Amino acid sequence: MRPWRALLILMAVLVGLPACGSDEPKQLIGYALQPPSKVGDLSLPEATDGKPFEYQPPSGHLIVAYFGYTNCPDVCPTSLAALKNALHRLGDAKAARIQLAMATVDPARDTPEGLTAYVNGFVAGSVALRTTDDAALRAVANRFGVEYNVSTGADGKVEVVHTGSMFIVDDRGEVADVLAFGVTPADIANDLSILLSRTPT
Repeated sequence: MRPWRALLILMAVLVGLPACGSDEPKQLIGYALQPPSKVGDLSLPEATDGKPFEYQPPSGHLIVAYFGYTNCPDVCPTSLAALKNALHRLGDAKAARIQLAMATVDPARDTPEGLTAYVNGFVAGSVALRTTDDAALRAVANRFGVEYNVSTGADGKVEVVHTGSMFIVDDRGEVADVLAFGVTPADIANDLSILLSRTPT
C-alpha cells in the first residue's frame, strides 16, 4: 500500500473516533446568572391546596421554573411543548428527576383547577403555582429575573406581557441555567442532561 493512501486511511479512522459517544452533551446552550441567583429559600402556593412549594429540589434533582398564564396564545404553549419533547428525549429515568413548576402571572383569570390541568396537560406530574398576592409573586419573580405586566385596555381586553425564559434550578437551590424563549427541544434536553450529570443521585 502506498504511504499516502495509508495516511489517508489513518486520518479517516482518527476523525471517526470522536463520533463514538458524541451524543453526550458538551456545553450548556443556555446561560448562567452571574452571580448565581439563589432561590431555594423562595416558595409560592400550590394552586389547588395552597401548600407552599419551595424552589429547592431534592438531591440529584432539578426544577424547571416557568412563569406564564393559561390564555397565552403562543409563548407559553410553545415553551411547554418544547419541554415535553425534551423530557421525552431524555427518557423516563432522567425525566423523573426533573420537576416543572409553573407560576401564573395572571391569577385573576387562571383558576386553580384550570391552571393545574393546563400545566399537567403538557407535563404530567407538574406543579401549578398561584397566588393573588402580587407583592409575593413579584418578590419571587424578581429573584429569578422575571418581568411581567397585566393590564386592561379601554376595550376591556386583557393584555399580558411576561418573560418567556425557563429557569433551571439545581439541588443547591441556585438558578444554574436560563433557557430563552425559542430554544429547541434538543437544546433543552442538552442542558438538562448536563445539569443532571452534575447532580448525581
